[in-house]
Amino acid sequence: MSAAASALQRVGSSRVWVRAAAEQSSHGPRHLLFFSWMGARPAHIEKYLDAYAKTYPGCSAIVIRTEPDVFWSSRAAQEKAIEPAAEMIAKLGPHPSLLVHACSNGGGIALVTLARLIGRTHRDRRPALPARAIVYDSMPGRGDLQTMQRAFGVPFLKSAAPVRWAVAALITLVHTVGRLVHLVTRRPDSLERMRRGLLDPAVLPQRDVPVGFIYSSDDELIQPDVVERQIALVKQAGAEPVFAERYDSSPHVAHMRTDPSRYWSLVKRVWDAAKTDNL
Repeated sequence: MSAAASALQRVGSSRVWVRAAAEQSSHGPRHLLFFSWMGARPAHIEKYLDAYAKTYPGCSAIVIRTEPDVFWSSRAAQEKAIEPAAEMIAKLGPHPSLLVHACSNGGGIALVTLARLIGRTHRDRRPALPARAIVYDSMPGRGDLQTMQRAFGVPFLKSAAPVRWAVAALITLVHTVGRLVHLVTRRPDSLERMRRGLLDPAVLPQRDVPVGFIYSSDDELIQPDVVERQIALVKQAGAEPVFAERYDSSPHVAHMRTDPSRYWSLVKRVWDAAKTDNL
């Protein structure tokens, strides 16, 4: 962390964290809304915030940390965990200098959850998250059984074989029950709700907003064809311009570490394309 940057501070017992701007500056976005991948530690998140502070020192940050329970906890529980962020965003006004940056499926689910909450509690806001620019890192992806085994089994890779088998069996059971519920109720699962939400004009601006996608051919959790389908849908919805960086060999949410200059070049291009005339 740079000497001028403040520390990342947690808001109460919520999953919302904040960090003040490094200095007074009118260059770049004034506010960053950052949604982490599942289980990201504050030290990892701060590497992204440090890079933002270096490029845009006048940008403050609101961070939503996500945990695996975004896939199964109730809507009420998810909203309570991020409720402070809803008021913070609402207080920024209807046309804030806001950059939204979401990582992985967990971050995408949290993004849509927060926007739905804001939309219900502040009905005059449309879209709920009036972003000037949007960056998607390692998202969206499918929720098939193989992907879920990889996503939730990682913490147990070094465990004893019986533990790994038990975890795999539990993941299979939860996934199977979820699919049966989907078939019976015809309700979309959490990932499908997320993908739809990202294209909903009540959630995010869809027309004339710059959007960037960062993904990889070698990501074991996020399939490039799913990301590219989302890119096509975003373009159809009217986003302009749309930028995409497809890495060849970087793992899941490791693109910034693999080639930081390429990563931050895309972020900068996305923001530079934002309309900021009425800020």
